[in-house]
Amino acid sequence: MLNKLRKKIFFAIDKAKGSPIKNNLDILLRYDSLNYDDPWLIEDQRKKIEKLISISVVNTEYYQKYKGLSFDSFPLIDKNIIKQNQKQIMNKRYDINSLFQMSTSGSTGTPFVCY
Repeated sequence: MLNKLRKKIFFAIDKAKGSPIKNNLDILLRYDSLNYDDPWLIEDQRKKIEKLISISVVNTEYYQKYKGLSFDSFPLIDKNIIKQNQKQIMNKRYDINSLFQMSTSGSTGTPFVCY
């Protein structure tokens, strides 16, 4: 009973804030119920990729040279390219000192640091 009350209070507070958590939960549940080839899913992923590309070409030095090109023209990158170009790939809207740093153990070579 306490869990039901907590859930009702939680979502009441969320609703008062415009329901951001409920809306995102609904999206996740919809994604979970879809097949990989669902037209809505394909279109939603396309929109998100386009948004990511537009943010990248505006806010990163590395991707500026790809401005105006289609997704298919963007290069595939791996951790070596990221390691060599980390400062250029970093979104200039973020202060690197305020981000959480993670790293791999380096079991296959040198550790990989990312934010």
